[in-house]
Formats: sequence, C-alpha cells, structure tokens
Amino acid sequence: MSELNQNKEVIDKLLDEYKGKASIDGDNKELHNAIVSYLERHIYSLKSLIEQSKSIKYSDFIKLLNEKSSQLGDDKDMSKLLKMLADDKFNNLISYFSQKYPVLNENELRIISLISLGYDNDGIAFCTGMTRESVRTKKTRIKNKMELDMALDAFVTQEKLIRSSK
Repeated sequence: MSELNQNKEVIDKLLDEYKGKASIDGDNKELHNAIVSYLERHIYSLKSLIEQSKSIKYSDFIKLLNEKSSQLGDDKDMSKLLKMLADDKFNNLISYFSQKYPVLNENELRIISLISLGYDNDGIAFCTGMTRESVRTKKTRIKNKMELDMALDAFVTQEKLIRSSK
C-alpha cells in the first residue's frame, strides 16, 4: 500500500474514531454534529492536499500541511460557533468570561467554550489541532491568566452551573 493511501486511511480512521468517541447526550448532539461536519470539511481538504503531494516537493507539502493545520486550529468560524452555543446554552457564559477576564484571547475563550460544552482534553485537542499536552499547558496558562485558585475545568463547571440556574 502506498504512503499516500496510508495517510488517507489514517485521516479516515481519525474522523471515524472522533465520531464514535465523543459522548453525546441530547444536549450536546447538535454541537457534536456541527463540529464533526466542520472537521470533515477540513479533513477532506487535507486529503486533497495529500493527493497534490504526488506532484510537489516534500518540503512544500509539509509547509502546506502546516498551514492547513494552523487554519484548523485558528478558525474564527469555529470560535464563533462554540461561543454562540455556549452562550445560548449557559446564559451568556462566554460573553461573561470575556468581559470579566479581558486578558483572554479568542483561542483561550474557545478552550473555555469547549470545556463548558463537556469536551475533555482529547476532544479539545482534536477540535483545536493541538496535542493533549498542549491542551493541558494551555489550560494552566489560562488558569494563571485568570488568577484562579482551582482547576480551570472545575471553575468553568462552577460558573456554568451558576449561570444555568439563573
């Protein structure tokens, strides 16, 4: 089997694993489906890039692949979607965080949105294009920026519960 076909199979397997892995309850099904649809578009675009790799130099292919991966991690549409869903579901939770903690940037608010929507480190890593270790590091940095004395996940959950009861 060619390396190209192996790469396609790996991408398909990752998507299938994600579709099956995320725990979906009634409330998160809409979000999960939106994220899977979004990721599928990017994955098919990566597959197209792999097809192009036959006709370009390896170094150019790696450069294009890195650009595409960073687009997935920095996509503004995904950030807006996550913020909108978390705000809608939890009484403007992300808007509250962005006002209370103006030091937080869009990527940090996206991590908080994913936490509020029930994603664990693996899910956050997959949705942002980061590694699990990078997610843990990012969460620690966010916690420090917010000057929290508890874990970020616990704090987001606490605020989510408070805002949900209003």
